[in-house]
Amino acid sequence: MLHQTLPGTPEAVEDARTWIKKALSARQRPQISVADAVHVGTHLVATAVRHTPKDGVVEIKLIPARNGGLVIEVKDPNSPAAPHVGCWAKISCMVRGFGTSTSMEGGHIAWCELPEAITSGPTSRPDT
Repeated sequence: MLHQTLPGTPEAVEDARTWIKKALSARQRPQISVADAVHVGTHLVATAVRHTPKDGVVEIKLIPARNGGLVIEVKDPNSPAAPHVGCWAKISCMVRGFGTSTSMEGGHIAWCELPEAITSGPTSRPDT
């Protein structure tokens, strides 16, 4: 598991983008689409920042999933807001599962599980 704490400011979105790219590019497993992880992770962080006071923090975790893939978990210090269906609709086709919960320590957690990347074979048939 990888963990990063970010300030509750708009700059945290770009910081998360950079951190996710670097963290996943340096690892071989899980085999996931780094581009998808960056897209989903920055979306979750952007949503968390909107619900975080300027002096608050947002936490992001990258957790290998048991069945392959990757769970991205983002925690902000506030109570969960009513879910905005449009936000989840943007990323639901990229993930295996998603949801929200309330942290036992207080705060709101949103998570998404990305599947292992599908690797395609050769794009053309070799000559025989």
